[in-house]
Formats: sequence, structure tokens, C-alpha cells
Amino acid sequence: MLDLLPSIRFVLVFLLLLSLPTSSTVVAADTISNIDIYHDQFCSEQCSSLSSCNELYNNNFVDLRLRVNYFPIDDGFGKDFGTTISRQTFETQFILDIAAALDASPCHFYITSVLPEGNDNYWDSENVFVTFRLFPVRAEFVSSLTKQLQEPESVLHDGLVTRTADSLYGLVALPWDFTLKLTYSISIVGDVDVIHSSRGRYLNQGSLNSCVDAEYKGSRYCILERCLIEDIERALSLEPGQFTILFVKEADRQSVVVTFRLIPMPDSDDNWAEGKGEELVHQMSDPKSLLYAGNVTYKIDPTWSISQQERQPRTFTQYVSRPIPATSADAYERCKATRRCPRAWSSYNQSSSESSHTLQAFRNGQHSTVPLFLDFEDWRQGTRGWKQSCRRGRDDICLPTTLHETATNIAGAHWNPFDFESLGPSIPAARDEWNNGLVLNKKTMELTVDGQAKLIEEYKALVHWMDEEFQHGLTDDASIRSREEIRMNITDYSEVISSEELILDMLTQSQCSAVECNLLFNT
Repeated sequence: MLDLLPSIRFVLVFLLLLSLPTSSTVVAADTISNIDIYHDQFCSEQCSSLSSCNELYNNNFVDLRLRVNYFPIDDGFGKDFGTTISRQTFETQFILDIAAALDASPCHFYITSVLPEGNDNYWDSENVFVTFRLFPVRAEFVSSLTKQLQEPESVLHDGLVTRTADSLYGLVALPWDFTLKLTYSISIVGDVDVIHSSRGRYLNQGSLNSCVDAEYKGSRYCILERCLIEDIERALSLEPGQFTILFVKEADRQSVVVTFRLIPMPDSDDNWAEGKGEELVHQMSDPKSLLYAGNVTYKIDPTWSISQQERQPRTFTQYVSRPIPATSADAYERCKATRRCPRAWSSYNQSSSESSHTLQAFRNGQHSTVPLFLDFEDWRQGTRGWKQSCRRGRDDICLPTTLHETATNIAGAHWNPFDFESLGPSIPAARDEWNNGLVLNKKTMELTVDGQAKLIEEYKALVHWMDEEFQHGLTDDASIRSREEIRMNITDYSEVISSEELILDMLTQSQCSAVECNLLFNT
């Protein structure tokens, strides 16, 4: 506003309102009917100009910014964008719109700059950024304007100038607002609440303060918002309400940018918010900081840093903390670990004469069924079920076959384990196998016992790691986002370990280990 005497300013405002372009805006009679523009109590008792408010309140102010669309600054009196009547009219009506939206005195607000959008290579003459100053700091005013920008039917959007304010840009509190990046997909963050627009996908529930309503508290977005607020408050030692989320906008398919606000207490120093932002940047470089110990902030991206200032490379990753088994002394196991040999299993149940074959992507991974895998290590199976494929043509190439079975069985090659009597007990062995009969090879038994013991140790190491970390979606479910949700959905290995320990006990107590065994062969 112009720093003029009240009487002169009133006359000027009247003239400026008359000069509003009739093609774009028309001043309604009730726009200012409920506002005593200059002669209200605040203007008369506190301050009524930018210079007098600066003198009275010193640094007790906050600079705010809006983006106003479709304001033709290159047309008419505003062509040179100087202190013209058109420019003054725009500023005056803007202040009146803000004051009406907050039901407050216009003397609280003063425009400090109106700049068009663009840079050296681009100049958008119809969209402008309006920066204005609020005296004194009123956090409730800032919160109300933030919310009204997201509400199409709000008083703010009824204003002659602010009706075209950009809701996706929002209200920016210049010293208080920051951004950070989280490595979550926006669909994981907001689920069905994600807003799809021509300018990208986003969530504005933070600006609307939706999560205070009981109806929305249990939504996917509000759960994550609560976790993020608690994490930042803990990391920066903030009081409740000092950290608020404004927007969550999609950065790419795997991450989102979170716009947030740090609100100082009345007795905080002038650079309080800036100092807290620097503290967050510092904690990003420390993998043991409170920031990375958070429920969801362990997913923060240091390459974005805070508002892309002092961006940092990834010097560590949480994903290498998983226990890696020592290199096996067994050549075949090393072959499978390096993917030169298939990590597959062939199980034969001698009692039912059934074979099953499975494949694992990695050690202790999930078994998936495959048609066939033969490791030629189970002598009990013999050649049961083996067939030969013959080359059919002018010269049939096929081995001799048996007379009493189908022509694909190799003659003299098949022997049936059911033709022989099984000696000794039938007990479980390591990795879903069974021992049927006495184990005559002591070395094989020792390897089996050792393998079962190592399997139990691997499960215990995995449980210990999960207790210590809780960093990752151990259930392979991307929708499980926070440490809290991981704890609720984590795999319980206690029954698995108990079962494997029972098998180990049976292995170590059987096969003549506790009693003397004699085997007589009648030749």
C-alpha cells in the first residue's frame, strides 16, 4: 500500500477502484461494505503503512507468497509494470481480498513485490507471484489462508483478484516452508485419495488439515502423515503443532516431494526455522541420527536434501545390513551361490513312492514347483519314472526296451525300491527330506546334521537382524510403509525354528548314535 495520510489514501483507493478494467474485474458493492478500510481500530491504534508497521513491529512479521493466474500485466496501463494506476489498483484489491478472507484489518498486510513468472529465457505475462507481509506474525492467519486456497468455495476464492490464486502452488510462508523427498510411490502414500491433475498427481490433505477429522484419521494418507510428523518432532525436539505438512507431490514413480512448514513459537528468534532446516540437513549425513531412526523418515532421500539446498550423495544404504552367510566350504553350494548350478531340490518319499521337484531363487528362499530336477544323489529313488526318448525317422535310434512295460522303459536299467525291504526308522532329514532305512555312510550323516544346524543358525540370524533393524518390507509388500506396519506384519519364525530344532534332535539321537548297532549280512 502507499504510505499516505488516511484521508488522502481513502480518496486514492476510491479512484483506483474506479479504474479497475471492466473487461476482467468488476467491483461488487458488498466487497468492502463490511470492512472499514483505513479507519478501523488496528489502523488507528497500531499502524497504517508499511513504514509505520516496520517501525512498530520490527522483525515481528512473516512474508507470504501467492501465485495469481491470468492477470494481464502486459496490457493496458500495466504494460511497463511500474507504479501505474493499474498496478496500484491490483495491489489494493489484492489486500482487500486477503483482509476479507480473514475478516481482518487491511492494515495487517502490505505487498512487497509483484513479479511475473519466468526467467531470462521465458516470460509469462499472465501469471504473477505476489509477495506480501503480515504484521504481526499470526500463525492462525497463515493456516487459514493455506486452507482456503484449497477450498474452491472459500471467501478467498470469491475475491476479485484472489479468485484466480493457484491452489496447487498454495500459500508459501517464505521463511517457514521447506521440502524433502521420501522414496515412496504416491499411490502407496495416498491410495485412493491421490488427486490426478494435468500438472501431476498430488495430495493436499495437509493444507486442508483433513486429518483432524475423525472421518479421515484412519485413512492411508493420515496414518503416514501422523508417522512423519512424529518423526520430525522427535528429530528436531519440536512442540506439537510446530511441524505441519502442506502437500505431497509425485516426483517420479518411486518417490514423492513433501512440502512442510516449521512454525516458530512466539519467543523464537528470527532464524529459528532456518536453523531447524540446517539441523535436518546435518542429520541426513549421519546414518545413526534420530532422523533415520524414525518410523518413516528412514526413507528420506539425501540427494534432495532440504529444499534442494546442500544436496548430498548417498554415502550409505540401509539395505546392506542384512546378514550375509559366510562362503560355504562345499563346492556344490558355492556353485549354486554363483548361479553356475541350479538351486533346485529333488525330494523322494519312499513311503508313497512320490517325487517332487522345487527351485529356489536364493538360499532359504521360497520354493517354487518345477517339472523335474535330478541331482543323482538319492540312491533310494533308483531310476523309477525314467523314460527314454527315441529319435523317430528313417532309422529308429532307440535302446532296447522291456517286454512287460511300455516301449519307453529302458530294458534292464530300472529297479524298484519297493522290491527291497527297508531297514531302520523313517525320520526327517534336513531341508524337507526324509531318511528311510539305516544310514550306512557316517560321513553323509555328519554332513546332514551339520547342514541342519547351520539352517537353524541362519533362521536365528535373520530373526536377530529383523529385531535390530525393522527397516524394510520383509513381507515383500510395498504397501507396508513404516517401521510400525513392518512390526505388525513381520514374519514370525519362532515356530519354524522350533520345528527345525526338533528335526535336529531326531537326527542326532537316531541311527545308532545312542545305542550299539550290529548288522549281519548273510552271504
